[in-house]
Amino acid sequence: GTPGHRPAPAAADAVPAAAADRPPLAGHPVRVRRLSRGLTLKQLAEAAGISPSGVAHIESGRNRGTPRTRAAIEKALDMPPGALDEYRPRSATEPEAAERREASEDTPPSGAARDEARQVPPEDPSAS
Repeated sequence: GTPGHRPAPAAADAVPAAAADRPPLAGHPVRVRRLSRGLTLKQLAEAAGISPSGVAHIESGRNRGTPRTRAAIEKALDMPPGALDEYRPRSATEPEAAERREASEDTPPSGAARDEARQVPPEDPSAS
């Protein structure tokens, strides 16, 4: 062939056109793997035998899923067995969460919290 010219990839190796235009993926490994393979939530759920909302909850970090659920997702996405066992979603123990809490403590309360913080004593009728 021509120097510097690479043949087109085989169909199985081809990246879907929509995926080729996207920036590199970040986030939960299930979401990254699902999107890199061009799968919808529903398609992955069907392949793994779980509900689309179950996949969404795992991808969002709301829960980790049961060991059986994680194994089914790993199999559906051709991931090594146990690949998801060590993954821990970002939690409230991380520094970013502590910074958000500290920032919110610097913000004055509003509404009922503000009124409660004031604790204005009731008027004393004998003081008039």
